[in-house]
Amino acid sequence: MDEEPIPDEVVHDALDRVLASAEFEGSPRLQAFLRHVVEARLAGNERDLRAYAIGVDVFERPADFDPQADSLVRVEAGRLRQKLTTYYAGDGQADPVRITLPKGGYVPRFEALPGAAPPPPRSPVPVPAPIRSKPVSGHRRPGGIAFLTAALIAIAIGVAAHYGFERRSSTVPVEVDGAADPARQTPGLGVLPFEALDDAPGTATVAGGLTALVTADLTHFRQFYVMARRSALALAEAGGDPIRAAAEAGLDYVVDGTVRRDGEAFIVTASLVSTSDAGMLWTRTFTGPHAGSGALALESEIASAIVTAVAQPYGLVNRQLSRAADQASLPANLSSYACILAADHYYATYAQADFEAAESCLERAVRTEPDYAHAWAYLAYLHLEALRYGYKADLAENKLAAAMAAARKAVDLEPENAVAQRALAAVLFTAGDMDGFRLHADRALELNPNDSDALADLGGKIAYSGDWEQGLAMRARAIQLNPSHPASYRIPFVIDAYRRGDYAAAKAELERGDLPDFLMTRLLRAAVYGRLGDEEQAARAVQGLLELAPDAGERAGEYLGYWQLPPALVEDLLGGLQLAGLQAA
Repeated sequence: MDEEPIPDEVVHDALDRVLASAEFEGSPRLQAFLRHVVEARLAGNERDLRAYAIGVDVFERPADFDPQADSLVRVEAGRLRQKLTTYYAGDGQADPVRITLPKGGYVPRFEALPGAAPPPPRSPVPVPAPIRSKPVSGHRRPGGIAFLTAALIAIAIGVAAHYGFERRSSTVPVEVDGAADPARQTPGLGVLPFEALDDAPGTATVAGGLTALVTADLTHFRQFYVMARRSALALAEAGGDPIRAAAEAGLDYVVDGTVRRDGEAFIVTASLVSTSDAGMLWTRTFTGPHAGSGALALESEIASAIVTAVAQPYGLVNRQLSRAADQASLPANLSSYACILAADHYYATYAQADFEAAESCLERAVRTEPDYAHAWAYLAYLHLEALRYGYKADLAENKLAAAMAAARKAVDLEPENAVAQRALAAVLFTAGDMDGFRLHADRALELNPNDSDALADLGGKIAYSGDWEQGLAMRARAIQLNPSHPASYRIPFVIDAYRRGDYAAAKAELERGDLPDFLMTRLLRAAVYGRLGDEEQAARAVQGLLELAPDAGERAGEYLGYWQLPPALVEDLLGGLQLAGLQAA
């Protein structure tokens, strides 16, 4: 939606109020930055809204200033956004015009708030002289953990005072396969991706890890609806205002934040925002060491503080916070933690190159940090991938044994780790131990009941083992929690339609999403077109299957068998492949 035109003098008045506020007092650098971009926007000077011009004109960087190499402008833009958010949550709540600086650029946005009465005019603020940047000193806040504990208490008190423990609810129905879910009467929450404000080593990893930790922690509170991480990422990457998009998606609150490096420390700023009016409920800045496990411990502390703050208005003051099952014991260095992110990247693509990079990374991680349970759990899953999709030439028994050993190691190290329990469930399922599978699947879901990936993974296996109704219901729930779910979430619906002889429905499910490097997608497409009698499409599907898995003719039954499908259904699928033209070797 385009902004309503606002007279320049009204914008100037809004700017003067912001610059004269207590929030900007003592911040001449940010005053100069904000005035520069506002006046450039009003004058239509696009050149002055670029990082290079801001660095040279506002911060007196030399003419050879390179914004890609020097992160000053990006860092200061992050600080400016936080200052503006804080101002409009406090003294600026009644301002008739709000000035914001959307992420991803330096073009300010002017928004008139309907019904807001203009506050008394303030004296114009003189333009601060440009300030030459000084070297960052690596300053730390005193007190370490004591500071974080004090901040947590302050957050809890501040949020409780702001709300008076009033409960809010969202009644936006969620569409699943065309049918609206009953309106939920619980607060809806989302965690927008924390923004890395510089390219320093580890900053992006900490930002991604903090996003995952906060999301995982929130799922433990059944009083909340928590948007899945992929869906929240889609809100942020869709363009436009992510707060408004979150409101349209039925969320009541979002957590937003930034991460930057300052000398030997990470500086993390986190905010809780109400989507109804874009008002910020609280914001806090945390500081922690960048090296070793210190950065990861900082993630844990901040995630706890944010979750506590969100939980307080809903009567959970005396409840002991359960730590995120996805958190696990923290590794000693960021490179090990980055292997988890590499594995997540593989599961978004199912590309063999991504698999090989993730598996080798995790194998190094468990060698250097043998007590890192989360890495063992992920490695167990990747050993299964190698087995199920023919990535490695190892004997099947060797790969299954390696997966079993890794999963049991993860559970032995951390029995309360939901991912470890899920990994062991997956290995036992592949080995045909259905009782053991259900035991550990139930435990994983008990530990983290709102994890969409767990619901999808375990729901699919439950369906394949014969309980199609429960399994598909779990998959539908996973899709509801994660509207931007990967295409692999729909595979059980394809197989279900095929087993019922509704090949047109199976084809329609396949067309709802595609994973070009996923073996199951190519196997199913060939079988479906074979049953439909579409010779041209069947031939193409078989060609694509053989390009990915040249031994598919010989091993198709083996690949399908790893999913514990009923023997009659496996035979039916093999028959479809033969009709498509796949010849057994």
